[in-house]
Amino acid sequence: MYERPALTVDVVVFTGSDADTRVLLIKRANEPYIGAYALPGGFVDPYEIPVQAALRECLEETNLKLDHWDLTPLTLRAKKGRDPRGWTVTQPYSVYLANAPDVKAGDDAHQAEWVLLNELDDLAFDHGAILCDALSRHWPLFHGAGESKRLWSVPPAVENPLFFGGSFNPWHEGHDACLQLASDATDRELVVVPDRSPFKPDQERGCDWAHFRHINKQTHSRKIHVFPGFLASELGNPTYGWLPKMASRNRQFLMGADSFINLRQWTNALGLIGSMTAIYVVPRQENAYQLEQAKDWVKANSSCRIIELPHHSYESISSTAIRSKQHHE
Repeated sequence: MYERPALTVDVVVFTGSDADTRVLLIKRANEPYIGAYALPGGFVDPYEIPVQAALRECLEETNLKLDHWDLTPLTLRAKKGRDPRGWTVTQPYSVYLANAPDVKAGDDAHQAEWVLLNELDDLAFDHGAILCDALSRHWPLFHGAGESKRLWSVPPAVENPLFFGGSFNPWHEGHDACLQLASDATDRELVVVPDRSPFKPDQERGCDWAHFRHINKQTHSRKIHVFPGFLASELGNPTYGWLPKMASRNRQFLMGADSFINLRQWTNALGLIGSMTAIYVVPRQENAYQLEQAKDWVKANSSCRIIELPHHSYESISSTAIRSKQHHE
């Protein structure tokens, strides 16, 4: 007999705006992740409609009564290993409330509270990725984005963005140099997009949410926007998961020459370059012959323009090398 997944729901409830953006969280009273912050939610009862389960769980755990017409479905999540209790499929929802009503913990929640996004450190399960997905729905850059409520990190309307994707961990002088070169070369607004959920820990990085808030702070004064994580993509190539979803048809991308040389090996590489109108390439001590081969491949398979940017003083700095050195120290 085939194993069947458990069906669960989670609810992302926002309130406030800008630096005062808050999200409704509970502290779990039971394992797994006892004592950790999590989104309100739980298991769907037999024959219960998921949206009704979301309303019920939110009421039981936080005493907050929501209207099902206000709930926006987010990306269905089913990746292996996302719940230590077994195979779990989750339908998340999000909602924005103009005012923050009082909440009270109940059911299996030890505590319920409104938490500032700027003070949040970590979340249980993959709730950080779900939070990022919910935040992205308020970005005017994406298809299907709802009305912007000026949530944390939400930019005003950006008509001609230039996207800069990468791990950015740690953020270093080379990243600043890339952004400066791009700013000098074009009047497009720059949008930095981390390639993974900033809440997802691993042995080398730990949890990146605090690091991500640091990037946001570093770039905010320079009118550079930082996307809150990723678009909940479970594909092998995170860039392909979000770039074609941009509302703008004039999609342009900024990358280092080392990434550009390996572009043809990316998952769905042809679809990715087909969705771009231009690629800005920053030198990274690359092999000139390999660079020419990569340019020829892009030109042969798309109408995407390639703009090579000048050399800078920090080409030898690598986030991967820095992390590796920190890991071994």
